[in-house]
Order: sequence, then structure tokens, then C-alpha cells
Amino acid sequence: MIPYRPHTVTVYEASEPEIGGVAQAPTYTSLGTVRCQVTMEEPGAAFESYGLEVRRPHVLLADSADESKFDVGNRVYYDSRWFVVRASSVAKALTQLNHVRALLEEIVV
Repeated sequence: MIPYRPHTVTVYEASEPEIGGVAQAPTYTSLGTVRCQVTMEEPGAAFESYGLEVRRPHVLLADSADESKFDVGNRVYYDSRWFVVRASSVAKALTQLNHVRALLEEIVV
């Protein structure tokens, strides 16, 4: 459990519907809100940690119970801004600090 979770985000799951075998624009379904901690990250640090080059990276920390909400490609709405999940992992500690760590990239929609 993350002891310091000052932020609340809304998570949206992406789906790519097809009609008659033709791909349609993606749609997003809300998975609800999550209490978490969101911090800005340096692009170089994000590359070192995840091996991904992203613009405007942020790191989100949340309880491990919310792991399923942070699949790659899902969107996160926080502080009037949109982010896309680029990577996520669960940190398993010997203490009660098991948590989800997700790399977010701010996007313009």
C-alpha cells in the first residue's frame, strides 16, 4: 500500500471496435477513479527505467489492488490533462509497500 496518495485520477480502457470487418475509431470506457501519486519524470530517467523514449513522462504509483487498470494503452485523466499508459509493473516488497508503478506519457487530444 502506498501511504501517500494525494491525487485522484480517472482511468479509461481503450477498445478498438470493428463494424463489418472495418476498424473504427477507438472508444474509451471508464474503469473508475484511483487514489495515487503522480510525479513528473525526466525523459532520461524514464528511458533508463523502462527502455522507452517518451515525451513529457510522469510516473504514477498506486496500490497493487489497482494493477489491472493500468494496462498499456489505457488512458488516464488527471489535473485537466490526458496521459496514456506506456508501461506498468508491480513492485513486490517484503513490507506492505506492494504497489503499481506506471509510466505515463502526457498527450494532447
